[in-house]
Amino acid sequence: MAATLEARTAREEAVEAGGRPPPSPLAGSLTLLQHPPVYTLGAGATADHLKFDPEHPPHPLFRVERGGEATHHCPGQLTLYPILDLTTPGLLPDLHWWLRGLEEVALRAAAAAGAAAVRPAFGARHADAERAAAAVATGSRIEGMTGAWLPSGKVAAVGVRATRWVTYHGLALNVDPDLSGFSAIVPCGIADRPVTSLAAAVAAVAGGEGFPAALAVGAPGQGPLMGAAAAAALGAFADVFGVELVGVGGEGGRRKG
Repeated sequence: MAATLEARTAREEAVEAGGRPPPSPLAGSLTLLQHPPVYTLGAGATADHLKFDPEHPPHPLFRVERGGEATHHCPGQLTLYPILDLTTPGLLPDLHWWLRGLEEVALRAAAAAGAAAVRPAFGARHADAERAAAAVATGSRIEGMTGAWLPSGKVAAVGVRATRWVTYHGLALNVDPDLSGFSAIVPCGIADRPVTSLAAAVAAVAGGEGFPAALAVGAPGQGPLMGAAAAAALGAFADVFGVELVGVGGEGGRRKG
């Protein structure tokens, strides 16, 4: 997390100074990653939503530049950090538009991951497969709140910042993390709504022994569900914001046409 923050801070400073860091332009990149377990506080957040002593956190605690309150990052959570110049033709210099777009990316990624990984994992159990895929495809927004939601809880958090309409921070989608880490905070300052994940939504439908072994392979963030979610998130991001993603295994984005 510290290395990620240092790299992003250097990029922000370059933009604020009117420059672009070599070797690639600052605005026009997308990074996908999984963090080790950490907690973060937004720029204006207080420690009121931490259930632990900030001097002795259960995992490293960072204050970052995004908006919003406390959140938790960990393996099994897919985090997207897009850096885009919203004044680029085809985009819109409007943070509400940007937030709604990131929410749409999360909702589409959840549904596509269900189709690509969840449904096939149930094999011949067609009825269970359809119910499980539907469980992650029925996401929505909640008026007055930021993020993406499944019927069982919040599945994606969004926290952003923009400098000269160049965006930082972004989207965190819970794919198959250990959700226990969220119990040490009031996630996003919302005390009365639970946090969930794609895997938890599938497990609730499948129940006990019904959870498909094909989705349980590997450590958190290393199984087929994460692979499907990462691919789906890239596709959804490109579609929602009308960008063409270029570069293999790295970050990069450019406008179509």
